[in-house]
Amino acid sequence: MIIVYKIETNKYDPISYGTNYLYNEFDRIQSFLIKQNAERYKNILAKPVLTNGSVHWYANFNQSFSRINELSADAQVSIKKQYWEFRQNLDKEIQQLSQSRETEKQNWGGLLKEVFNEDDNVILSDGTDWCLLWGWKFRNTQENYLSPEFMPKTVVQESTNTASIINTPSAAGLTPLAVPVSRDPKEVNDTANSTVNAVKRVKPTFWDRVKRFLRTLVYKLWGLMFLIMFILFLMCLFKTCNNKRMEERCKELEKNNKSLLELQKKVQEKCIEKKK
Repeated sequence: MIIVYKIETNKYDPISYGTNYLYNEFDRIQSFLIKQNAERYKNILAKPVLTNGSVHWYANFNQSFSRINELSADAQVSIKKQYWEFRQNLDKEIQQLSQSRETEKQNWGGLLKEVFNEDDNVILSDGTDWCLLWGWKFRNTQENYLSPEFMPKTVVQESTNTASIINTPSAAGLTPLAVPVSRDPKEVNDTANSTVNAVKRVKPTFWDRVKRFLRTLVYKLWGLMFLIMFILFLMCLFKTCNNKRMEERCKELEKNNKSLLELQKKVQEKCIEKKK
């Protein structure tokens, strides 16, 4: 595997699922995809490796890649067609997992939905091969948008069939629902998410949210926490040194006090002798 791309962690927020970050689940997700689909999805996901505040992305290719919007218009359409065809096949599997009665399969459906969310996928390609950056909030819907006339026929046909089913009046005489066709990327994605890609997500518990908040706090403010710990260390050191000085002063005062008591005793003895 070679490094195909690099991002800085302070530019994007990591996506968490349950009590863990998505990027920590790469090996588990990769094993699941290969197990379910043999070698078909082996090279789809780039592998993230965090190094000194940046993420190095590794992939099973020997050539350099660039983001999809840096390619020619024809190359962009070709790669996006492959991406959306892949997404169509995968969305069917995600839907089946999400609708399963088994909790484990439902969790896998929710996890894969987060990983392959087109809003948080960045397509890398050399014009022929391609792979995905994932696991961070890239907010990349516009870059991945493909006009309906270029969409794979299977995707367009399924969208048409879904609309025709929704628009068909029922036997009870209900008024059909009109589904408007929009070319706006945001509306297209919202419609897709609400129909084909509807997935049952696992709602995190209160303790999950607390742990996620603390983890995010440490992730973003580790420098400040290190500074606070260093200041506390200096204060403890100063307090220890100060206590030693106070102890030495107390011993000196005690010694002086004893000397004064001895002098006072001698003075009293002399006064008594004179009186006699």
